[in-house]
Amino acid sequence: MKAARFASSKTKLAAVLGLSRQYLYAFFALPDSPRPGSNGMHNVLTWRKYIAARARKVKGAATEREALQVAYLRARVEREHLELAELDNSIRSSISNEISGEACRIIDCLTGEIQRMPHQFSGVFAGKTPNQICRLWQRELDQSFQKASAALDKIKEQSRRKTTKKKEANVIPFPDRAAAGN
Repeated sequence: MKAARFASSKTKLAAVLGLSRQYLYAFFALPDSPRPGSNGMHNVLTWRKYIAARARKVKGAATEREALQVAYLRARVEREHLELAELDNSIRSSISNEISGEACRIIDCLTGEIQRMPHQFSGVFAGKTPNQICRLWQRELDQSFQKASAALDKIKEQSRRKTTKKKEANVIPFPDRAAAGN
């Protein structure tokens, strides 16, 4: 059975959290208690974290069962933090592996182009002055590095977050008074 993420009332929130209504109401009395969403629903995860962090501040008729329930909530929140950290690390690792693979491919291509240049240009350089050789060599190196830079730019562009189209403003412009003759 899937755990509820939202509760429509304080009574249902208390039932989902496993606390008595009276004990939960003591948390509602705190000034920084979470408020329901605009639809009137209470976020169960937010309340779990809140109760786990502030159970010591609430004085009242917390039964032994409720104290155990608060300890359970603390452990559950800690586990969710750990799962989130693991998920974040695995995502970071996969992104890092993908980028390093692409970078290695680009470096290998660049290395191949540079190592091929002496064989490619040895005949072309025959009879050229040192300045002409330098210019030809520099032009070819610049082109090779430009290709590598373009490949990196392509990876950077592909990795950007895709955003949705911006919504057009729902504004009707006022008519131009000068054009209307007013």
